[in-house]
Formats: sequence, C-alpha cells, structure tokens
Amino acid sequence: MSNSRWRAVSPSELWARRNLMLMLVMRDIRLRYKQSALGGFWAVARPLVLMVVLAYLFGGVANLSASGIPYPIFVFAALIAWDLFANVIQGCASSITSNKVLVEKLYCPRLLFPLIAVCVAMFDFSISLLVFAGLALFYQVYPPIEVCWLPLLVVAVVVVGLSVGLWLAAIAVWLRDVKFVTTYLIQTLLLLTPVGYGMAAVPEKFVFIVNLNPMATIVGAFRWALLGLPAPNTVFVSMSAAVTVLLLIGGLWFFNNLERSFADVI
Repeated sequence: MSNSRWRAVSPSELWARRNLMLMLVMRDIRLRYKQSALGGFWAVARPLVLMVVLAYLFGGVANLSASGIPYPIFVFAALIAWDLFANVIQGCASSITSNKVLVEKLYCPRLLFPLIAVCVAMFDFSISLLVFAGLALFYQVYPPIEVCWLPLLVVAVVVVGLSVGLWLAAIAVWLRDVKFVTTYLIQTLLLLTPVGYGMAAVPEKFVFIVNLNPMATIVGAFRWALLGLPAPNTVFVSMSAAVTVLLLIGGLWFFNNLERSFADVI
C-alpha cells in the first residue's frame, strides 16, 4: 500500500503528462491576467509597490543600514525571492480545489497540480528578475560572479514553497478557509523574514530563531548572489536545508496519503 501511494510522485508519470501540464500552465497564466485592469503589468507593479513600502518603513522611518547598497534595490533583491515563495505557496494551496473538475474526472498524479502552480509562479519571477536588472542599471549596482549560483537559489525557494504548499493543498480539500489562513501566514512570515531589513538588524538573541525559517537564509543568499553582500552563515545554511528536507518529505507523504480521497471529498 505504501509503495502505491508513493507512485503518485513518479517522475515518469509526471513526464508522460508534460503536454497536459504545459497546457494547464498556459491556461492559468492567461486566466490570471485576463480580467485584470493592469494585465501582465500586475506582475511588475505588485513587487515594486511592496519594495517602495518596505524601503520607506525600514530604510526611511527606521533608518536601518543596507551595507552601502541603495535601500530600494537592497529590498528588491530579497523581495524577488520572497515573491516567488509566496506565489508558490498561494498557488499550491488552491491548486487542488481550483481544479475541481479535472480532479474529479481526469486521472493523473495529483502532484501535477501543485507543480503547475510552481510553473505559474516562475513566470512572475522571470518578470521580477527583469525588473531587478532594470533597477540594477538605474542604481549602477552590478551582480558579482556569485550570481552564477542564482539558479540553485531559485530551486531552493521553489522547494521551500512547495514543501509548505503541499501541506496546505491537501488540507484545503477538507478546510476551504485555508486560503484565508495562507494569506495571513504569508503576511506574518514576510515581517519575520529579513526582506525589508538585513540580518544585521536582528537582535543577536533572536538570530537562531529567525534562521529556523529557511527563507531567512535564502533571502540573505539572494543578496549575496545579486549584490555581493556577505554570504549567510554555513551553519544556518545547513540548518535551513535540514528543515526544508523534513518539510518536503513530510509534505509529500501527507499529500500522497490523502490524494486518493481528493476526488471524493472535493
């Protein structure tokens, strides 16, 4: 029984349905912006507005240091990682319930739907990365050689987001108010993660606790790769990796143990 449950995450099954996955990704991208007044520009406006707010609060009002980097791009370098993380979680959390008809009538690995949400989030991320490039030119802040690590860091963000999203996606089938909880969860984590401020602003007695959140280390790594700031502590990197692996294994186990009942309950 256990082996049959884990068959749902078989790479060969997912690969066999790659055309379906691509079609649904394109559908979700079109639907996401079709009825929006700003259209695709919303993917640019959202992180830019949040950047301005965080830069004003932490750089202007609180007057925190950005290690010699202009505060807006200091924030945005971390914000593009956070925005990808938030979009992955939100997309995954609603991935099963928003595809109710397909879940009921179509046989495919249910993991396909959270992965579709990941692909849609990557579309927004690619736009945000282009915006960062424009800001870097404007502020004349150019990425160091460490930028070659960026693809690996993007994978790390996706894995962390997917790890949390799988739990939420499965729970949302039974508890539809998960989408509201997800919104508050992301808002709270944003304030607890060094996105609008640097790790140097965190009191020493709270540094360990803050780094239990894998995204705290990852946003620091994004600033290292994009802005040349000091790399995160290797101990905290290892700790974040361990937490992420535990979340991912638990999320896959939980999701696949419940997926057979999705069509009946949804």
